[in-house]
Parts: sequence; structure tokens; C-alpha cells
Amino acid sequence: MTRNPDRNILIIGGGIGGLSASIALQNAGYSTRVFEAAPAFTALGVSVGRDCPGFG
Repeated sequence: MTRNPDRNILIIGGGIGGLSASIALQNAGYSTRVFEAAPAFTALGVSVGRDCPGFG
């Protein structure tokens, strides 16, 4: 998809939700810019997972 300079989106928050939204919007043809207050991206000991019923 071609980029349209009139379709700019600012995203506040560079967590998993903000980055996922940025990727999805870019795939839809929007130009995005992500803003994050943290000085660096670091591991916080948090993970995203899915439990499978019946295993455990």
C-alpha cells in the first residue's frame, strides 16, 4: 500500500500494544510515530503466553 502524507498517526506508549498498533497501522498505509517516556527498552520479567487447557 502506498503511503499518504496526510495519514499520520502519533502513538503514545511503546509497549506491546503501542508497537503492535504501529505495525498494523503502517500495514494499512498510515505513517506512524511512537513516543515512549522510558529512556530505554528493558526486560521487566513480563511475558505474554497462552495456557493450553488439558496440559497441566
